[in-house]
Amino acid sequence: MQKPFATQPKLFVSGSDPGHPTLHALEDTEALLDWSEIERLLSTIHASTTGRLGHPLLTLLRDLLPGVVPAVRRAVSA
Repeated sequence: MQKPFATQPKLFVSGSDPGHPTLHALEDTEALLDWSEIERLLSTIHASTTGRLGHPLLTLLRDLLPGVVPAVRRAVSA
């Protein structure tokens, strides 16, 4: 059974906690990546067959990275 929303506040990060590790998770990764080149590559992808605009792919990629980067680091260090 799903827990009520009120019991899961640790799943969400607020901007009111500037020291939260999630807000700083990409700082070292940002320094390594050339975001303009990634944006150029992603701009050629358009999967919609209806012509409607989709979500910006760079934003979606950046949303995924905080979950992916720690897993990659663990795999590399193992």
